[in-house]
Amino acid sequence: MDKRTVEEKNKDQKSGIKQFAGNIMRRGFWRGIKAELGERKADLIMERAMGGLDCLPKDEHMYSMLLSKAWNLLMNRMGCCFFQVPSYVDLKRKIPCASKNG
Repeated sequence: MDKRTVEEKNKDQKSGIKQFAGNIMRRGFWRGIKAELGERKADLIMERAMGGLDCLPKDEHMYSMLLSKAWNLLMNRMGCCFFQVPSYVDLKRKIPCASKNG
C-alpha cells in the first residue's frame, strides 16, 4: 500500500523514484518491475514487508530466491539493495509465522 501524500509522490516522480507495492511472492509483481525498468537497471532497491514478513515461510531457499531476483535488477556497479529478512537463527530453526491473535 502506498501511503505517500500526493506531494510526496510528485517529488519522488521528479527525482526518478518508483515505488512498487505488491506481493513479492507473485510473479506478476516481478514482471511489473521488469516492465517498468525495461533495459534499465535500478541503482537502489529497498524492500519493506509491512507486516508480511511475519507470514512468509521461514525458508532460507525462498529468501535466497527473492534476494536473487532483486539483485538481478540492480546495476552491475554501485547498485545497493536493502531487504528485510528473518535472522539466520530464525531461518535455521524455521520459526513458524507469528499468530495474528497473539
